[in-house]
Amino acid sequence: MVFRLVGLIGLILLPSAGAAEPIGMHEALRGWISDGGVGNTRYRVEPGEAVTQQPPAWLLRPHNAEGPIQRFLQRGLYTEATTLDWREGSGPVIVFGHARPGAGLRLVVGRDCRCPLALETPEGVRWSFSDYQDRSGRATPVPQRIEHRTADGRQTAFHPRR
Repeated sequence: MVFRLVGLIGLILLPSAGAAEPIGMHEALRGWISDGGVGNTRYRVEPGEAVTQQPPAWLLRPHNAEGPIQRFLQRGLYTEATTLDWREGSGPVIVFGHARPGAGLRLVVGRDCRCPLALETPEGVRWSFSDYQDRSGRATPVPQRIEHRTADGRQTAFHPRR
């Protein structure tokens, strides 16, 4: 009896799941882009660490949706979600670019916060954005930690200047 009920519910929900439109990058990052990304927040390197590269301005401070979208289109990638996934500690995420880690440019966006969680480049560089905190007057939170990991394993951490 329970299996029939579950099957019936599945058949009811199946058409609505099949009709779901893929989410675009401009939709997933709408609040982030309207807030100007991190806005006027400036980041500093943790003491004792060398700067290997500055955080990607096109993602942290987008002027409009065209910047992130053009990054993907120039590399021949669609700006619609590649896959939906679950990350421990972040929950549900939307993946843009290459579905497989290490396969090329890949942007992971939190489905709840609608802000970037990770950016992976074809060269093996990984940017991670974490410890998001809400700020008044903003639709999206601001990352309190940005980590940069090079292909050879060197790591640099950035924090907001106080």
